[in-house]
Amino acid sequence: MDLSAPTQDRTAHLMPGAYVCVEIYDDGCGIEPAVLPRIFEPFFTTKYGHRGLGLAWVYGIITNHGGGGAVSSQLAYGTSVRIYFPAQKKIIEEKTLTNDELSGRQTILLVDDEEMILNMSQMVLSSHGYQVLTASSGEKGLEAIAQSKTAIDLLVTDMVMPKMNGRELIQQVRQVSPATRVVCATACSRTLHGEYEMDFLSKPYTSQQLLRKVKECLAV
Repeated sequence: MDLSAPTQDRTAHLMPGAYVCVEIYDDGCGIEPAVLPRIFEPFFTTKYGHRGLGLAWVYGIITNHGGGGAVSSQLAYGTSVRIYFPAQKKIIEEKTLTNDELSGRQTILLVDDEEMILNMSQMVLSSHGYQVLTASSGEKGLEAIAQSKTAIDLLVTDMVMPKMNGRELIQQVRQVSPATRVVCATACSRTLHGEYEMDFLSKPYTSQQLLRKVKECLAV
């Protein structure tokens, strides 16, 4: 779709330009009107045992790409989700590096409260020769640093975590291990840029993107 003027579709604020709009809908039970305005809030959930980060993650990815998301719902009739992405007439090609080019022997600490991401990242990095430590929270990350027999060359941490978030973890790591380089894995805006010497890895990321970023940071 082509927009000639600023447009708002519920929570989506769209500037003039070309967009690709993807709409997904269902005929389920719908979302309660009191809940609908809060569905993109981090840690807000109506489901027992859930962290409430799924839609916040989605919203961060979409808005960081200059797009927007809108959700409309009617009880007993279903829900419709519209995702807008800016459309550009160009092709981006990424050169695939060999395993040797992406391998290393340094020690990396991964901190993320999402078990699937933690396991996937550990498997990818370990298979390329890195010594990998993992922690499911900021507190456990600090414990891993204190108990490690080798220096931590690189910290890759999620930024949105309960209790101790990524920002607080980085501040403490700077005190106990100032030589450790940092990669922030986040779907949110880069609010820490310039405050510390670190790099960013946008979620969700591929194995190749993770390996590239790690190699790039450790080569400095």
